[in-house]
Amino acid sequence: MHTVFVGVRLWSMGCASLSNIIPAISTGKFEASPIGLSVHRGKIEPWEWLAYCSGVRTVGAALPWIVGDLLNYGEAAYGEAVSQAYDLWEDYAQGTLSNWQYVAGRIPKVRRRETVGWSLHYEVAKLEPDAQDYWLDKMENGMTRAELRLELSNGEAPERHPCPSCGRVHKVMRGS
Repeated sequence: MHTVFVGVRLWSMGCASLSNIIPAISTGKFEASPIGLSVHRGKIEPWEWLAYCSGVRTVGAALPWIVGDLLNYGEAAYGEAVSQAYDLWEDYAQGTLSNWQYVAGRIPKVRRRETVGWSLHYEVAKLEPDAQDYWLDKMENGMTRAELRLELSNGEAPERHPCPSCGRVHKVMRGS
């Protein structure tokens, strides 16, 4: 039996039905579909259940990054055809998809912080890369979204100047 893509659904050759299984998050005793989860093969141990819960949480948290990166790739590779991809996520507002694409485009994967939520990355996406790094570092150390917004609204932002003694560039705060 072979599986081929037809539109956005999987068609299994040799049978007359479309498969709605989501392979990326179906594993072992857990089978995910667009309408829910099926648990198979006997009793699930608590650690198995918690591990799957953790994995699904990670997928959910990564979705804005994954979709944003996917849209940016599509736009770079296929131009205006990216609008067709927007149609695939009809359950999401176009503004949401645009935000995901914008943030993913402004903050490359190598500079994202796994311990800092996407919404906090959104807050600093408009800043220059050095300023993004400065605030993301602070948020990794416990700064909240409210504290970040307050400091940004007060004009707090790092400046970079070459050190007169060593010539290296150090991050400093205005007024320091």
